[in-house]
Amino acid sequence: MGARRIGMDVLGGELAYISHAHTDHCAALGGPLPIFCSDATADILGLKNAPEKKEERAQEEEKKALIVPPVVPIEPTAVADSKKTKRKKKTAAATLAPKARPARFSYSKRVAMGSLRIPIPQGIELHPAGHMLGATQILSDSENFGRIAYTGDFKLRDGLTVKGAPMLSCDTLFAECTYGDPSVSFPDQSGVLSDMERWARQNKSSIQLWGGYSTGKAQELVKFINTYLGETPIVGGRAAEVCEAYVRSGVKLQWLAPDSVEGQEAMRGPFMAVMPPHQLHPLLSGRLAAVHRRKVLSAFATGWAMVRKLPMDAAFPLSDHADFAELLEYAKSSGAKKVILAHGDNERTAKALRAAGVQAQSIESLEPEQTVLKFEEGKGE
Repeated sequence: MGARRIGMDVLGGELAYISHAHTDHCAALGGPLPIFCSDATADILGLKNAPEKKEERAQEEEKKALIVPPVVPIEPTAVADSKKTKRKKKTAAATLAPKARPARFSYSKRVAMGSLRIPIPQGIELHPAGHMLGATQILSDSENFGRIAYTGDFKLRDGLTVKGAPMLSCDTLFAECTYGDPSVSFPDQSGVLSDMERWARQNKSSIQLWGGYSTGKAQELVKFINTYLGETPIVGGRAAEVCEAYVRSGVKLQWLAPDSVEGQEAMRGPFMAVMPPHQLHPLLSGRLAAVHRRKVLSAFATGWAMVRKLPMDAAFPLSDHADFAELLEYAKSSGAKKVILAHGDNERTAKALRAAGVQAQSIESLEPEQTVLKFEEGKGE
């Protein structure tokens, strides 16, 4: 077969590869290109497999033409009541529950309706990336870079729900460097988890709102609360939907829906909830404190706790990315003759790696055509 061109977490080429289910790596979702990814990523995103037979493909195209995404009711922002009508107190369920939205039609799944998934092309290997469930690295022989490995977002450390990434041998390593600043060095994870457990137990009489991105980090937090604290947190919306995908993949998680009978009962006392960090707002804390007559505290688990001060009661550097030391270790262990950096302060990290003896450059230094992987389909084992 002739050479095929693959866009790696970008729009471009003839095929699209999605390394994991975070939206900043899903540019191809909803577009015209066939997509390949891991089974778990496809499940989280709601990607359907492409029909194999011509008749099935025609039927699928006909269905796609008829698909109309469900209308999502939008609730108006609370404003001063100009008619001076008496407001009713919101219950905890109303405060914590997601806006009205069909449970099986999250934003990503509505977008995915326009995309179809294909099998992994022959000659390409996918390996775990350690970033979240379903996150993968790609390994392949290419026309322009020899044997290449692309990490996507990765980490070498084990998490609570996924194992760390293996380091792949290659000629050219494309690596993400979100935390590629040499001054960033994540502390030992067991110590971070101990600090989180200590803080949670010290504040066990308070309502605790734990912030983590709905896809990946929220599930790590649910696992932490289940395992280290022996509690079952309140989880709703997209985070709960992704928890279900984790369970389907064999990861044991326990949570309660905010509008369930069990969730309502749990919220009669001090409880824990896992939610997106943008919801950790003083207004929500104030409403919950008024309804429950109980102190409300917020905590955020993120690698950015190492970089900047965050406006929460507590912040813990629990990251699902590699730091500079891990990036350097991978670059050297891979045997790569060249390391190309993306998804961070690329030139700064490249300079630091060069100072450590690694031939590194930023992806911006390449011509646009060079950022699309060219490989000979059918080659490889």
